[in-house]
Amino acid sequence: MRATLVMFVALVLTTAASAQSGSSSIEKKEITEVGGRSFDQWLKDIGHKDPSRREAAIRAVMAFGPDKAYEAVPAMLAELRRQTIGGPSDTSVRVNLAIALGAILGAKQEKDRDPKHVKEAVALLARLLSDSQGIVKFRAAQALTALEFEAISAVPELLPLLKDRLSYEVRQAGAAALGRIAFDRKIGVLPHVANALKDLLTDQAFQVRQTACQSLGALGPPGDPNVRLAVLRALEPVAKKDPEPTVQIWANVAVMRYAGKPSEENIAPIAQFLHKGDTAARMNAAQALGALGTAAKDTVPTLIAALDDVDPGVVGMAIWALGRMESGRALPALERVAANAKLPDELKKAARMTIDELKKKLASSS
Repeated sequence: MRATLVMFVALVLTTAASAQSGSSSIEKKEITEVGGRSFDQWLKDIGHKDPSRREAAIRAVMAFGPDKAYEAVPAMLAELRRQTIGGPSDTSVRVNLAIALGAILGAKQEKDRDPKHVKEAVALLARLLSDSQGIVKFRAAQALTALEFEAISAVPELLPLLKDRLSYEVRQAGAAALGRIAFDRKIGVLPHVANALKDLLTDQAFQVRQTACQSLGALGPPGDPNVRLAVLRALEPVAKKDPEPTVQIWANVAVMRYAGKPSEENIAPIAQFLHKGDTAARMNAAQALGALGTAAKDTVPTLIAALDDVDPGVVGMAIWALGRMESGRALPALERVAANAKLPDELKKAARMTIDELKKKLASSS
């Protein structure tokens, strides 16, 4: 679901995504130079003695596209190894290495990544989680997030980030990463991680509370019934009384995951924010309903009404959510969006894409 959502939002919000989808008449050309230099020239500079040259090189190789940039991974790992094991260290270089490795490795399917590269990247990025600079810890956590379950060995180093008192963004990044990687393929959700995320539900920063709810919902409950009950009891008041709408929205989603079933008691409070919340609340409400899929099918009329929202981001998210409801009731409304000359092309293309996918789903289920 996450990959589909990211792709869809990109389609809605950027013309670049439209071109990549094949709907553009502009033909993609292979990039042979960036800043007047070839890929091989930039690659050599990743190990340059000048840290500013190293940083420029790391940025430049990414501009050649994900497939070509992947060829730079060994050189980046070698440089990061130097940065973390007693070699010459520079904050900007460490930051950009983390960003680049997360972006390049994350752009590849798991089957297309060299396991040796992933293993070393996880180990080196995990070391950066104890860096003296908050921005380095933040970027390392984000990079590990892109590797999902393959980065599970970094969980012990991620947990201390949840208690970082100097930056809420570090705590948030740690929570987001754990929500994507703290799932063991043999035993399932790690109970101690669920407990640690539960403790963030009272964090002063609403972004941290929201991310904790999202991660708890994404992971689902652990097998330990005591932990499951403790987290559920902590989530319930947040879902009803948190002062921030977006926190309430994702707490309700997490409550349903932990309770093991959808509930109108939790779905209705999410849907209400589609018409009474601010822009962020409306977008998050549509996204949450889409994440619930057919379990929230009764909200289709509310999502259809959201197609008339003044904010294109809300409209785009409502389109995506309707596509996951598998309801024919959405088709006429989506057709109107696709034919509306006043709307941005990206929204019309997103509506058309959703119509096509929805028709296929309905045909296969009939």
